[in-house]
Amino acid sequence: MGATIKCKKTGREMDVGYFGFHKLRAKIAELVSPKVGKHYQMYDGIFSMPSPAKEHALKSYNDETERLIERKELSIKIADFLYQSDCGGKIRYGACKEILRVVGDYDNRVIYGYAGRENPARFKDFKEILKDCVDNKCFMVWE
Repeated sequence: MGATIKCKKTGREMDVGYFGFHKLRAKIAELVSPKVGKHYQMYDGIFSMPSPAKEHALKSYNDETERLIERKELSIKIADFLYQSDCGGKIRYGACKEILRVVGDYDNRVIYGYAGRENPARFKDFKEILKDCVDNKCFMVWE
C-alpha cells in the first residue's frame, strides 16, 4: 500500500510507499533550506508524544510553519505539497514549477518507490513528473 504520484495530463506516474513519499517530501524540505528541512523532520516526533503534550507541540509546530511562510523562508506552494495527506492530494502546476526551481539539478540514487521492481521510483522520476505538469500546465496528483 502506498501512493501513486502522477501528472494529471500525461499520465506519467511513479509508485511509492508511504515511507518513501515521506522521504521524498523531507528531501524537498531540505532542498528549500537546512532550516526548513530540520523543521519538517520535527513533525514526525510530535505524533509519538502523549496527548496533552502532542497538542501543544503541534500548535507550536504549526505556528513556526506559519512564521516560515510569512518570512518567505518557505513558499506556501511548497508547504501545500509538504503538508497534504499522504493518501491523496494535488498541487497546481505553479507549485510544481516552484518545487522544480528549488530542486534545480539535484538528483540522487535513493529509491523512493519499491526496491523489488524492475524500475523503482527515484528522484529523477519525480522531477520528470513535475516537468510534465509544468509543461502541460496541469495538476500533479497522488492517490
